[in-house]
Amino acid sequence: MAKTFKIAVSGKPGSGKGTFGRALAAALNECGLYCEFTSMGDINRENAARRKLDFETDWGKFVQANPEIDRVIDGDIVKLLRGQKNVVLDARLAPFFARTLSGVFSIRVDAPDDVRWSRISNRDKKTYLETIVAVSGPQGREEQDRERFRSLYGVVDYLDDKYFDLILNNCQQATIEGLTVQAVTAIKAWTARQ
Repeated sequence: MAKTFKIAVSGKPGSGKGTFGRALAAALNECGLYCEFTSMGDINRENAARRKLDFETDWGKFVQANPEIDRVIDGDIVKLLRGQKNVVLDARLAPFFARTLSGVFSIRVDAPDDVRWSRISNRDKKTYLETIVAVSGPQGREEQDRERFRSLYGVVDYLDDKYFDLILNNCQQATIEGLTVQAVTAIKAWTARQ
């Protein structure tokens, strides 16, 4: 078993990666693989709120105009991945940053667009249409993020299969418990090989 382990969870906005990551950390703790959970999405939402910015529509533009913020946040991600604590880390670029590190198991959580938009709409208390435009529209969060990731790190597709050890489909019929069981099984097998 690895001395320490890191689980990097990624996926598009609204895919359920944060909910899944929390459940995964709890399940790993229950089976003796003790770890903490950290969500970069939660941290970024807090940063946006402190600046009185709407996370879905304004945060991406703000950090694009202030790339030093991304570099600090992304530096924190790398520190967590290199650190001595076991962690489940919900951060979209974590698997990309982890590609050259050992002791990191990367998971991508996928969900259909309509499911993602519905989740974000409910979480952010916006209409479904407002959410579609804010997240996936021409100037939406996904496009802003793709452009930032490309300009900062040359990342063309942060969701490329090559960055992941496990890919889960979090569709409407999926349960977090079912996804967690799949992940824990894969992680236990992986840690036994470390």
